[in-house]
Amino acid sequence: MLDAPVVGLGLDIGREAARRAARQWPQHAFAVADLWQEWPVKNAAADLVLSIFAPKNFAETTRVLAPGGWLAMVYPGSHHLVELKDFFGLMRQHQGKGRHYTDMVRR
Repeated sequence: MLDAPVVGLGLDIGREAARRAARQWPQHAFAVADLWQEWPVKNAAADLVLSIFAPKNFAETTRVLAPGGWLAMVYPGSHHLVELKDFFGLMRQHQGKGRHYTDMVRR
């Protein structure tokens, strides 16, 4: 658990990703964490949670967001990594994923 106030905290399950981010943005803090588990963040400590192509753990997001805080979420669209899908048959987009996220947030 981080006790010192920080302007930005990045969480990633990849150790190397956290190291690279820390070198790139030394003014922020970075930690290795499994986003499906409890995050190493105090309750109601975040004014903004930014989720970019990351697992959507809405229970933890709710726990760490301060009252009036914001969630900004980025998820892949229908043409995300289309080259991999078209050439290799990889990266299938699930139908209705955006609607699924919206439904999960409203719970």
